[in-house]
Amino acid sequence: MKNLLLIIFSLHSGNGSLSIICFLGEVMQAALPAALKLASETRITLNHSADFDKALLSDKEFLILDALELHSELRVSDVSKLLGQKTVFPLLRSLFEKNIIVISEEITEKFKPRKKSFILLNPIYKDSANRKILFDVLERAPKQLELLLAYFKLEKYQAEISKADLIETSGSSAAVLKTLLDKEIFAQEDKIVSRLSIEEMETFLKFELNVAQENALKQVQSEFLLNVCVNILEIRWESTIPNSMIQNGPKSGKRCSRESIK
Repeated sequence: MKNLLLIIFSLHSGNGSLSIICFLGEVMQAALPAALKLASETRITLNHSADFDKALLSDKEFLILDALELHSELRVSDVSKLLGQKTVFPLLRSLFEKNIIVISEEITEKFKPRKKSFILLNPIYKDSANRKILFDVLERAPKQLELLLAYFKLEKYQAEISKADLIETSGSSAAVLKTLLDKEIFAQEDKIVSRLSIEEMETFLKFELNVAQENALKQVQSEFLLNVCVNILEIRWESTIPNSMIQNGPKSGKRCSRESIK
């Protein structure tokens, strides 16, 4: 027996009401941005410690077992291609209940944080004597010296100096910077940064609604709370849900209420 979570949305207005029934997972899929969704893939492996009689397996179960002996693991799509059919879960469930296979889920995260490269001066050149020696050495490499001077210029105004800012300010190239990195005059550090620019972040943090906007927001929130009802139903999956309820939801004009479906 399985439990099923459903959500019913009832939208009420002066012209009547509309009710929609859907699964909890569907609501999550619709609400979350694509980059924040976790994607999973079912993988099947052979339980080598299982003791079973191959003669008792069906032809399709035997084919799955034979494939697993050749490969360390299979995906559901691989099993579907092997058998030439779309529905393979009943077969996998049968093998799982016989303790012949192990089923696992591999979770993959789609979101990739934005990274930015920052340039740091080797701490030994914080000393004035060492810095003078460095200037003397780089006199024979004017491009490298120019990039170093650009770093000191940016250092007066910025707590952190990005690789892009340094190259742009100096008018130099990535190849010149790489030379200084190879000489260990500079070091590069990659950090995770916000996808919003500094100006956008400041605008967001300082943003304030005017009186008209505040009133409009309160009105929208009030109407939403009054006219939208969300209920989570726990259903014992003993029979299929009536198609009329899935298509039409609860009867028009009634607010949502907790109810069990038998």
